[in-house]
Amino acid sequence: MKDINGQDLITVKMVDKNYSNEQTILFLRNFIFDFLCVIAIILVFDIIFINRYILRRLSKFTDFMKTVSETKDTKLIVSIIGNDEFSKLADETNKMLSTLNSANEEILFLSYSDKLTGLKNRAYMEKMLSELYENEKASYYIIMGDINGLKLTNDALGHAEGDKLICIVSKILKENCDSDDIISRWGGDEFVILIKNKDEVYVSNLIDKLKGKCENEAEFHFKISVAWGYAGSYEENLNIEAIMSLAEKRMYRNKLLEEKSARSSTINSLLRTLHEKNSETEEHTMRIKNLSMKLGKRLGLTKGKLDELELLSSLHDIGKIGIPEHILMKPSKLTEEEWEIIKTHSDIGYRIASSTPELAHIANKILAHHERYDGTGYPNKLKEEEIPLLSRIINVVDSFDVMTHKRVYKDAFDKGYVIEELKRCSGTQFDPFIVKKFLTLLEEENLLTIDN
Repeated sequence: MKDINGQDLITVKMVDKNYSNEQTILFLRNFIFDFLCVIAIILVFDIIFINRYILRRLSKFTDFMKTVSETKDTKLIVSIIGNDEFSKLADETNKMLSTLNSANEEILFLSYSDKLTGLKNRAYMEKMLSELYENEKASYYIIMGDINGLKLTNDALGHAEGDKLICIVSKILKENCDSDDIISRWGGDEFVILIKNKDEVYVSNLIDKLKGKCENEAEFHFKISVAWGYAGSYEENLNIEAIMSLAEKRMYRNKLLEEKSARSSTINSLLRTLHEKNSETEEHTMRIKNLSMKLGKRLGLTKGKLDELELLSSLHDIGKIGIPEHILMKPSKLTEEEWEIIKTHSDIGYRIASSTPELAHIANKILAHHERYDGTGYPNKLKEEEIPLLSRIINVVDSFDVMTHKRVYKDAFDKGYVIEELKRCSGTQFDPFIVKKFLTLLEEENLLTIDN
């Protein structure tokens, strides 16, 4: 320090009693130790926290997803408790799996179900049969059924009515088979029923019950007929494929026995339905038949041709079964669109006859009964000798009956007009030779009576 004269002469030394190198070193050691302890505590806490709340939950979620992937079971759920991102992720995953499960169930249902009837489909039944194939000790029966007259129904009434027929039969099967019987739609008009662990008495009684229910069903236009056949595991030395084939063979054997009567019943039912739709048709058909047979004999037709003519006269308008009633019975003039619909009855009648072996020989004649001699008729614009003779006969007789009898849309014409109209259209609409013979028939037998 400076003295009184300002000279640096005084020396002062200051000593801190609390300060020493040893203390400094100790302080640093303590500080580092405390710091490391804090770090260690933090690390242990983090490890415990991360493991418990992050790593363990993440591992649980990963294992769950691996299980779902391996089992493909979308019904599983994962539960992660909390209110953080992991629990939210688990909830969203469960929602996603629930949606996938619903979609899978829908896809599975569609894959194994028949869309029209709701029954199991062929793919499902083949899966069931494949499982039986691997079980040699399984006890089962296979029933096969085939709807008689479905093609005829489609041709006569349209595919909507054919589908209705299939659905009615499906309903009968579902209502009368036991809940553990597996019913499938095998093809267009075929059904297969798989019955397990039941005896032959049950199978036989079931078929009898199904036959009775089908025949007494009142929801359809005519009596429903289904051909049935069955075989079972009791058949010796036969595998599942052979048993299936045997059931099918027995079904077709029964179908051949039943089909003729079923077709006859179906045709009669269709005619009855047609007559119910149009009250004029039945009387019109009877008059056409009587006049056609008389004219056919005048023309010198053979017995075989007369038989064909009689059948044709009864069924020439069968195609009208597929024409809406409001058009058939419309009292006013038809629109162009309605007239085109009316004209389709020839095609519908042709399809009905073609699908029925007993009627196939008159199918072309039904198709051509509205062709005109000059080639301006429908549907194929045939002319002269291209038109079958029996169709030309029906054309003349049919037109005469329409003119001489009252309809909802017109009155009957007088005698003179009818004769002149037949003569006028001879060579254009009608075969002139047939017209000449027909007029002679009318005059000689005094058949020209007018229905007022």
